[in-house]
Formats: sequence, C-alpha cells, structure tokens
Amino acid sequence: MIRRRLSCVLAALVLAASACGGASDERSRNVEIPAGAADESTTTDESSSTTSTTTPATSTTATTALSTTTNAGQSTTTTEAPSPLPPNLITFAWFSSADDTNDRIGLIVSQPTSNPFNGNVTVKQTGGSGTLTTTELNTGNGSSANDSGSKLFTVPKSIINRSLRFTVTFTSSNGAYPSYTGTNFPIVCGQGNYNAADGMIPCTPAPPGKFVAYRQAQEPDPCPPGAYQPKPGQMACLLAEIGRFVSGPGASSQALAPAGSFVAMLGERTPTLCPKGTFQREAGQSSCMRANPGQYVPTQGSAQPETCSAGQYQPEFGKSSCIDAPAGSFVFAEGANAAMKCPVGRYTSTKGQSECERAEPGHYVASIGAVSQKKCEAGSYSADDEAIACTNASAGSFIADDGAIAEMPCPGGTFSSDEGADECTPASPGEFVPDDDRTAAVRCAPGTYQPDAGKSSCTDAPRGHFVSLAGAIESTPCPAGSYSDRSAAIECTPSPAGRYVPTAGAKFATSCPGGTTSKIGATQCTKISVPTTAAPAAQVTTPTTTATNSGDSSQTTSTVPQRRQARSLTIPKSLRVGQSRTITAPGSKNADGLAATVEVQTPKICTTQNSTKGVVLRATKAGACRLRIQISGDSAFNGVSYTATVQVR
Repeated sequence: MIRRRLSCVLAALVLAASACGGASDERSRNVEIPAGAADESTTTDESSSTTSTTTPATSTTATTALSTTTNAGQSTTTTEAPSPLPPNLITFAWFSSADDTNDRIGLIVSQPTSNPFNGNVTVKQTGGSGTLTTTELNTGNGSSANDSGSKLFTVPKSIINRSLRFTVTFTSSNGAYPSYTGTNFPIVCGQGNYNAADGMIPCTPAPPGKFVAYRQAQEPDPCPPGAYQPKPGQMACLLAEIGRFVSGPGASSQALAPAGSFVAMLGERTPTLCPKGTFQREAGQSSCMRANPGQYVPTQGSAQPETCSAGQYQPEFGKSSCIDAPAGSFVFAEGANAAMKCPVGRYTSTKGQSECERAEPGHYVASIGAVSQKKCEAGSYSADDEAIACTNASAGSFIADDGAIAEMPCPGGTFSSDEGADECTPASPGEFVPDDDRTAAVRCAPGTYQPDAGKSSCTDAPRGHFVSLAGAIESTPCPAGSYSDRSAAIECTPSPAGRYVPTAGAKFATSCPGGTTSKIGATQCTKISVPTTAAPAAQVTTPTTTATNSGDSSQTTSTVPQRRQARSLTIPKSLRVGQSRTITAPGSKNADGLAATVEVQTPKICTTQNSTKGVVLRATKAGACRLRIQISGDSAFNGVSYTATVQVR
C-alpha cells in the first residue's frame, strides 16, 4: 500500500501538467484506471454479519460446460462452456455529490485486453429493489475511455452508507463470456476522495491544497512545493504557472513573482531575482527587462532601473554601472548614452565631469577634446577666457613672459617693428623713437642730434653750433667767420660785410670798428683805404650760379662782377616724409638788400609756407622735390633765379 501511494503521488505531479488547462467538473475525467487492476474491498456477509476481506463479488449464476454421452458408450462429445468473467473486473467508487439529493458513483470496468467482452451491465442495490443503472458495453477491444473506465450514475444520498452494496448482472452479447451475476460489490472512495477509516464510503473530498491520486484512500496528500490545488476533491495538483510560484506544501493558491523577480518555468518553488543590469517593474512576469542605454541596475532584484548621472554615460543595454566621461569629455545631462568632447576653448583635466572648464585669460585651447589649457607664449596674449588662440603683440608693443593677458607698449626710446615681439629694441645714438609711434627708430633731423641710445627725442643744436646731416650724435661749433644766433641750425651764417667773427662757436657777428671794414665771412676787419680818384661806375652783368655742397645741404652762390659776393641760400639735400626746414633768404635788407621767392614745381612731394624767418619747406611724400628760387631786391642781384632738388624719403 505504501509503495502504491508513493507511485500515485508521483503520478499526480505528472497529471498536473495537463490539469493546468483546467479541471472538469466531471471528476470521472480525472480518473486513471489501469486495465486489469483489482482493488481489495471489505464486504459484509449478510447471513453471518461478520466482516472479512474478500473479492468484490459473489457469483450466484453461471453457465456450466455441456457434455453428451451415448448409452452404448461408443462415443462422447464435449462442448466447452464460455470462459467466466475475469476476477476483479468491476469496481464501484464514490466520486462526488451530484446535487442535494444524489451522489455520483462510478462503475469502473477493467476490460481485459486479450479477450474483450461486449454486453449489458445492470446494477441494483443489493437487498434493494429497482435498477440503479444499465450500461451497454460494446468496446470490441476495451481501448475506448467511454467503454473501459468509469461509467457514472447517480445514487440517492439516502442509501449511501457503509453497508451499501451493489448487485451486478452481466449479459454477454457475443457469447464470449457466460452471463454473470455478482452481489455484495462494495463502494470505495474514488480518486480525489478519502475515508480515514478504511477508504470506503462515506467519503470526504480532498480539501483545497491536497489531492487523492488513487481509490480507497484513507488520507489526502498535500500538494508538493511548486504545485497547488484551489478546488476540493481533486486527484492531482496543478503546477505553478509561469510567472508564479508555490513555496511550501499544501498550497491552495499560487503566488505572483514579485516585482524585481521572475519565474520562467512551470512548477517553481521560488522566484528568481532579476540579475544585475536587468529589472522588472511588474509582478507575475516570466522574465526581466534589460536596462536601456543611459541606465543601469547595480543590484539583483531591482524593480526599476537607475539613470546615469551627469558626468556619466552608458552606451549599451543591460549594464550594472555607468561609465565616467573621460578627461577631455563631458556629459551635461542625466541618462546619456555617450560622452561629448570638449569644444575648442574648453577642456577637462579629470574624468566624470558634467561640463568643461573655460580656458583662462592668458591661456588658450586650440583643439577639441583637450585635457588641459596652454599658456600663451611670450610675444602673444589672450585677454578673455575661452580663447582658442593667442593674439600677437602689435608692432610698437611687446610681451616678455608666457601667460600674458595684455600687451605692453614699448618703453620710451625703444621700438618693435614686427608683431609678436617679446622685447623692444632701443633707438641707437643719432636716432629717437617718437612717443606716438614706437614701431621704428627715426634718425635725428639736421639741426638736432642725440648722443645716447634709447631716447625718445633729439636735442637741438645750441646757438653757435649747427648739425647739417641727419642722424648726428653731436653738434658742430660754427667755424670762425660764421655764427648761429638760433638753436637747431643746420648751417652757420657767414658774418656779413662790415662785421666779423674771430672765433668758432659764435652766436653773433661783431661790427667792425670805425675806420675798418670786412667782407662777408670775415674773421677780422681791415682798415679802409681812401681812393685818390673816383671809381668807375659798376658794370652789371648777367648773374651766374655755382653749387657748393656742405653737409647734406645744396648751397647756391650768386656772384656779380665788381660787387661783393652775397650770402648763400641754404637748401637741404634730403628730408624724411613729415619733416620741415626753413630756407633763409640770401642776405638781409640792412646788408645786401635782397629777398627770395621759392616756387615748388612738384606740389605732391613738398610744399612751402612763408614765415618771419624765411620760407618753410615741408616734405609730404617720398620722391624728388624740385624748387625754383627767384632773388629780388635793390642790389645788383635782383632777378637772379636758379633751381634745386631735395630728395624726400
């Protein structure tokens, strides 16, 4: 009996797979009857009122073998009678209540496979009156479940008790078996039911959570873990469905896999936690979902994914962590699936950043994805942040150190002629650097000089001195016989007639004492000699011109026979654009009585303007400045004219 129970428990689990589709109210469909099985039953002998274990029925009528014997004994003919029905062919089992007044009883026929039978089975209550059911058996081979198995019929509840027995009459329809009548068939508890005493009626349905897999059971079995049974009177349990589980024995219901877990197979005892990188929001699911890019799941059993923080990203599905943005990159928003490289002008030196740093003033970032900023090199600067390149120092300025935020003007007396200078160049002696333009050194103009380097201006030649050439480093004293009564002279003035200059560096000419006289440029006076006869009248001839170079000036001297020579006009050889020089008239009213008119023949190159000291010549454009000079006055030089050329650079 123990071995049989164990086998039935195992069979119940197998049957549960088909039962998951839904159990029929007709519990006879859940009964499995092995062919040829014979149950033991307890019967009561009505005459002796004793209880004994016997076969299910007692035969009362059977057909005997027929034999014929002649009187003479010559021959004997014997005809074999049909074989009797196999023992334990019929069993009755109580299955369930049909309604308030009737119960369902199953007529269980174990059809033999070697010699199947056909015919009618009539069932009556032993000792009672009236037929309870009549069933036609026409299986042919006993393979049909409708003809070999449980034939349900109803019995009034009023006759159900432990002493109830059935009488069965079988009438063969094909003569394969003799007619048969059996009495005292007991009623055992059918599958799904039990009786704790002996497995006989009255029976109790197995409660929810339990099952009875065999007939004549004395107790139900609990559903094992992984299976459940919500209905009473069942012969098997149901396997827990996908997405559900049953953790312990005797369950009448199944539980949903909670959020964060899943059940992928039938009959599971416990749910499986979603692994890292996956999650499940809902209960009762058969699988977990992978975290999307930009999300991650760091622990098992998660019901929700987590979003990657700013500064991190995740490009793949089903990951348990996020990736820090590498140095040179950033992730500004949550839930990113990729990092972005820092643009030009910005950088990040560490990983996991949500934004890039701006290049500071004095620095720059020229490429994308930079991990550091670079200092501007000497000679360049950046004034603003987020620079992508540095600016070269402009001409006239310099930047001595790296990382500068501004350029510096060259100090006075120094210059830088090109962009990007990291130092300035001092002006050489004889040159200067104007404060308003420190892009180049300029030679000191004639009339000025500079003995030192790195100066922003030149010094005018003092009175009694002159500077005839540009770029002078010193002034020259006027030689004896000449003087300079003003500063910044480019030449000295010869002493006029009647005056003299005995030494160099004179600031003025001295008048000759009475009774003496001197020629122009005299260093001393001579005694006047008185003629004995009157001098002949002066003969005026056409003046001629001669050019005498002194320094960078072109000096033109006009002479007239028998007249003393007039002083020279002073014309410069060359000028720089923007420079100006004063052209003095040859003599004065109280000396030679002369005046001069200067006409510019190249007005685009130079211009003139009259002043109290003479005619001022100004250079405006590089080229050859051509001048025409006309002398006038009350002396013999009146009407003398000549031309001169000044180079402007």
